[in-house]
Amino acid sequence: MQRIRVLVLFGGSANDYTQSLLSAVSVLKALPEDQYECVPVGINRRGRWLYYPGDYDLIAASELQKVTPGWNEWEHPKIPAWDENPDCTTAILSPDPVHHGILVLEDDGSYTRKRVDVVFSLLQGSVGEDGSVQGLCELSGIPFVGSGVLGSAVCRNKAVTHQILKAANIPTAHFHAVPQRDLNRLEHELDQIESKLMYPVYVKPASNDRAVAAGKANDRAELLAMIKRAFT
Repeated sequence: MQRIRVLVLFGGSANDYTQSLLSAVSVLKALPEDQYECVPVGINRRGRWLYYPGDYDLIAASELQKVTPGWNEWEHPKIPAWDENPDCTTAILSPDPVHHGILVLEDDGSYTRKRVDVVFSLLQGSVGEDGSVQGLCELSGIPFVGSGVLGSAVCRNKAVTHQILKAANIPTAHFHAVPQRDLNRLEHELDQIESKLMYPVYVKPASNDRAVAAGKANDRAELLAMIKRAFT
């Protein structure tokens, strides 16, 4: 039986970079080798797309080493980052449906095409979850795991998500969205928030990852400070 060739995308420049690497290791090691052929492609923190042919366990090893209690590079050898593997090669997911896969680029300017059957994106945060990479997959004509372009874009922005839920009469938490253009009139925005909501008020950036700059405000002063922090 011919194996299904899976392009596993990981990394990216988002705050959840390390989590994406850990997810990639789990998926790559979990897919049965007799049914699937994995094609790992990572995007490093600088945004480079690289085909990674190395040991799956080493994809996240360098990141884990950084947060290991008691570790220091004087007592233990430093584990190189996955993108420092000398066998990594520049690779791109081609938007041309004729290619139906990735183009692995050589130093002399030539390339080889590696056809794939499905894309499994483990990219998180901006670009990974906002419909951007999903749109690239749509252009390529390759099926992909997860939500489509519209669903990804809508759910990535919490303000838009709440507005759509409210319009559809689906119960959701009361909210007030503060657009960046109103940063110069925050006192007015605070008045609007206090007219709609009661303290404590929870503040979170609409399109950020995890709990970055999120928290609880118990009064107007805390609310003002947290809104300003959220925009950073």
